[in-house]
Amino acid sequence: MYKIYRKFWSNEELDDLYSLIVSNEWHNQGTIGSNDIKDRNDVKADDYYLTKKRSRIAQAQTLRPKDIPDHFKQKLLKAMERDFPVDDDSYYFDEEWAINRYLGEQGGKFDWHEDVLDFFIYEINSTAEQHFIRNTRPQRKLSVSVAINDKSEYNGGNLVIGEEFKDSERKPVDLDRGDMVIFTSNTYHGVEPVTKGIRYALIIWALSYNEIYEWNKYYKNLEDDTETTL
Repeated sequence: MYKIYRKFWSNEELDDLYSLIVSNEWHNQGTIGSNDIKDRNDVKADDYYLTKKRSRIAQAQTLRPKDIPDHFKQKLLKAMERDFPVDDDSYYFDEEWAINRYLGEQGGKFDWHEDVLDFFIYEINSTAEQHFIRNTRPQRKLSVSVAINDKSEYNGGNLVIGEEFKDSERKPVDLDRGDMVIFTSNTYHGVEPVTKGIRYALIIWALSYNEIYEWNKYYKNLEDDTETTL
């Protein structure tokens, strides 16, 4: 399930969001999939991310929710609650907002996937507590993709969206600067390879307010019990 919003964000709003980036460094993104977890600990070079075998070829900058002005979050929440209503609940932005960059010279892309993580995340250098945090936190409910730059600035790079099963039909979604699409996070989607220029997109995930509240309360109690035991 998805909904397209034309010119939801003004040029001024997009410029303001982009100005929140404080670093000039773009970080290569990892990939989503159980086969990538063990590899992630052995990354030695950027070439790892640029091979055609990777499911995602892109770079990113991230914005912390607490650094994003409230009026941006409230505008988006209003659209979510109106068009994707949930009984006795709301949505909450717990994860960082990501500005993704797909380079034509690298064939930037993101293969067919869903945003709900259905595998156990394990990293060698993580503590047991960190594993607990990653693997028990509530799942994403809604995903958002916003076109930051004009589509005339790149070739290819279409967002394609299907349904809630992997073999669903892939439907291109034509987005221009300021356009936005919201979809349920278990909807399969992807980004076709960019063949020329650079495509920029703002990616946002929303969780259930009630679920993240209960999870945080449980985790805080667990911390208190651990401190008492020690």
